[in-house]
Amino acid sequence: MKAILISMIFFISSILCSQEADLLLPENPNYENELLNFYFENGEYELVISITDTLEYSDDLMLLKGKSYHLSGNPQKAVDILSDIILVSTNEIIRLDASKEIKKIAKEFSPLQSIEILSELLLKFEFSEYYPQILLLIAKVYEDFQLYEEANDVYYMLINQEQNELYKYKIGVNFILLKEFRQALNLLLPISEIESEEQNEILYLIYIAYFSMNDLPNAKDTLLRLYHDFPECEKRVEVVSSLADIFKGENKYLISWFLLNEAMKQSSEIQQYHLNNRIDEIRVLISTDSLSGDPFEHLELKFEKENEEGIE
Repeated sequence: MKAILISMIFFISSILCSQEADLLLPENPNYENELLNFYFENGEYELVISITDTLEYSDDLMLLKGKSYHLSGNPQKAVDILSDIILVSTNEIIRLDASKEIKKIAKEFSPLQSIEILSELLLKFEFSEYYPQILLLIAKVYEDFQLYEEANDVYYMLINQEQNELYKYKIGVNFILLKEFRQALNLLLPISEIESEEQNEILYLIYIAYFSMNDLPNAKDTLLRLYHDFPECEKRVEVVSSLADIFKGENKYLISWFLLNEAMKQSSEIQQYHLNNRIDEIRVLISTDSLSGDPFEHLELKFEKENEEGIE
């Protein structure tokens, strides 16, 4: 059965390549693309490559050809074709798809081999508007291999070309992963005041840096800012529960209990399991505290930042 299918495939391909193909093809103008996609989905990559060589150039056909070279075991040829697409195509979606495929190819090799492949592209794109995109791709590959220092070197190259706060954010993330918390703060604190899509993420990283350095007052202030100013933050549960931990460490058990119950309302089932255990622990502390004094002594639900004159 497989032999019959292969024979049929080669028969159809010979028709496509013949001078009489126009007479034999259905009127559907997308027939060739649909047929090539059928071959591709069925793993006939060599056939896809041979047929695309006979057809008029188009971005989507070349993308399919580049992917076919990749899957047929010729990654270098695939990168050549995919990089050409990035250079000449005006279709942003196809350029993005080609970029993703190159990154996928790079991840299949060792870090050294991957960077060698991508470094060759730097020469190809040196005078192109897409040169920064290739640098970003290299930085992302470094990060995928957990080579954060090398990734930061690339981001600094990009900053030398363009002062982009996103690059500083990326460097800050990598410094956190490298446990270089002071350096992370030096980069993240200035850009935390700039309104951006990443602002709440930047503040959360600042909290992590302060907390990791055991600077609890600044960690608390950062969490309070996130709590007040970013109620829709994706890490809302983490922000509220972390704030609860800090208040617990200050023996403000009722505030901690209040915050943990607030976190419960927005948490997943897995998070609720852990939060329940923490709430039970806080209840015990509140009961013990009530035997030795007033449990409301430290209660302040405003959560305002303290200054030298007291609570604002």
